[in-house]
Amino acid sequence: MKVHDRTQLQSMPTKDFNEFVALPREWRRGDDILYWPKNDDYYNIQWLEKLWKYLNDKLSNDLSSLENTNILYALPSTNSTIPSSASSQQANTITLYKLSKNIGLIQMLTSPSKDDLSLQKILGKLNFHCIDAFPEIIRRHPLLHEYVPTLTCQGLLQILRYRLRHTSQLKILQEFNTLLNDSDIKLIRQYISRISSLELDESSIQCIKQLPIFDNSYSAPDSLKYISLTNILYIYESGPKLPIDLQPKSCIIVTDTDSRILLDKLGYVIYDFTHVARYIITTIGGNSVQKQEATTSKITTDYTKTVALGKWLLSYCNSLILNDVLCQESLSSCKLFLNKKQELCSCLQLIDPYFKEKYLPLFDARLLPCQDLLDNDKYLSILKHLKLRTCYNLKCDELIDICEQQKDQNRQQNRVLLADFILEILIHNPKLLDDYSQLKRIVFKQYLNITQWVPVQIERPQHYPQTLTWQGSIDPRRLYVTPRDCTDKSYSYVIGSVCLITSLDIPLEHRGKIDLKEIKIDLLIKHLKTVIHCFMKCTPTEYKNEYSEYSNICKKLYDSISHFDTMEISKEMKMNDITEWIWNGQTFSAPSQVYLIEKTHPLAPYVSIVPYDFYSFSNFFERIGVRYKADSSKIEDILRAQQGDDHFYKWIRDTYSNDHRLLQLVNDAEIKQQQTSNIKTTKIPTSKDEQTRITFSSTLDNSDDKYYLYLP
Repeated sequence: MKVHDRTQLQSMPTKDFNEFVALPREWRRGDDILYWPKNDDYYNIQWLEKLWKYLNDKLSNDLSSLENTNILYALPSTNSTIPSSASSQQANTITLYKLSKNIGLIQMLTSPSKDDLSLQKILGKLNFHCIDAFPEIIRRHPLLHEYVPTLTCQGLLQILRYRLRHTSQLKILQEFNTLLNDSDIKLIRQYISRISSLELDESSIQCIKQLPIFDNSYSAPDSLKYISLTNILYIYESGPKLPIDLQPKSCIIVTDTDSRILLDKLGYVIYDFTHVARYIITTIGGNSVQKQEATTSKITTDYTKTVALGKWLLSYCNSLILNDVLCQESLSSCKLFLNKKQELCSCLQLIDPYFKEKYLPLFDARLLPCQDLLDNDKYLSILKHLKLRTCYNLKCDELIDICEQQKDQNRQQNRVLLADFILEILIHNPKLLDDYSQLKRIVFKQYLNITQWVPVQIERPQHYPQTLTWQGSIDPRRLYVTPRDCTDKSYSYVIGSVCLITSLDIPLEHRGKIDLKEIKIDLLIKHLKTVIHCFMKCTPTEYKNEYSEYSNICKKLYDSISHFDTMEISKEMKMNDITEWIWNGQTFSAPSQVYLIEKTHPLAPYVSIVPYDFYSFSNFFERIGVRYKADSSKIEDILRAQQGDDHFYKWIRDTYSNDHRLLQLVNDAEIKQQQTSNIKTTKIPTSKDEQTRITFSSTLDNSDDKYYLYLP
């Protein structure tokens, strides 16, 4: 027979109860739940009722002596979440619960609502003991609610608070995120939001802050979906979830009315999404607008997450980026966007492929945004605000890489594009050679000077004589040369026969940016010699067809030569054995044998003269020996060689009135000319009586008669 330690509770003084009350050993082991035989001989329901009657009467203010003993009892219920043995065992037992604040025991209302019943199941998932209401005799005890609260807002917070005291925050986070679904969390949040602001004491507020019932703004497969209000950076609404975890702090996104109501009761400020976006952008750029006490938020360096972050910024922060200069500055140098090589780059490392699209074949894939970015017009527009470069903003080393790449590929079409591109970038980006790093600037200029990138003009330019040598056509295989092996096409007509000409159209004000071959007097004189030689070999037909072209080339040559010193010109003429090189309208004459006089001048028929359309070079011609007036010896030669007219003789007398020798020659020439004109030829005499006969013939009236008229 089973023997129990027991005490006669009816006669036990109050002061001795705590020391001498006797309970079965099983009730004092500390089990949270104990199944006790319902038909026990002594410790049965009747005994428990007497115990609680005594506790209500004598120990209404202190139950500490009975804590951790199984004196709370309830019969099995269909609504209970307590696991039980077989149904036959439940029918023969009573369930005893430990009197403790830490076992997570909560009792239902006598008339639970639908939400109460749903919450009962949720609490069961979290290993809380949610049971039907205790018997009336237990519920009457004033201290019962401290151990077993009723399922209300306050009661729910009470058991959660007890759980938080004895369980780590990490474990609570894991339990809520793994054991509960979205509907469960939403119901808990809704249930707690019904609490009155007057009922929110400090302990309740701290409890709610530690509950992981709020939506984590960071949406990643490996992240917690729900977090608590501890260590929160921002709470925001009306925005997307974040692609990164802002460690060590987090953000909460408000997705429903219950969350907003609860956060408002707790005194939290709900920000607009713009605040969060600005914080992320400035943090990425290294200029965080909110500094924490000891640490600052760190953005992940994970490749996949960084790519997602870049697209997220372009998708959801476009308005902020377009209107906030500081955000633009922060993001412009951040490596957040993929190039076509799938490498992370900043906008300052990429170029806009649609600016000067004709040069697109030249650019390496590393310089171009990936296709996903190019296919979205909105993305491309935002990237431009983030200082996406144009091809004009390429750096020296990048331009050298492009040149080397095209040289290796050896594509003729691309090399033509490359030459145009180098010229255009030198024109539109003066900083490339002016304000850039001195060392890189020197390296780049040296590279351009030793690299064969300048295209040669193979075909003669318009109005260039076909009979005149063209240097570019001599070796058509030499398509590209270094800058110092050729010169600008504006000099085609003055040195084209002795020097290669580039096909690039270089504006006058930018010619100094490319170190082309310098035009010196030796090249001009050599070209002049070639012009004279080719002209003298022309056939009559070629002479007729290309007369004007040669005349124009002479004008351009004289204009270029006129800028040099007379001594230099004379020296080069002697070195090239050139004496006759002044154009007289028909051929070339020596400077001493051609005159700057008009064609109506009395001397003009007897000497070579400079054509009227060459008079703009009068000062130059005069400087190199062309004269306006012939000397006496020249006039003497003319008088001895040919006859003149009266007008010519008169001009000599007026011009050389003091030269008696010349005047005597003029007189002799006139006498000789007069004698020649006075020689008479013999005349045949005619008879005075000879009659002139005029014969008229007529065919009038078909008559054959002839009529003769004789004049005396």
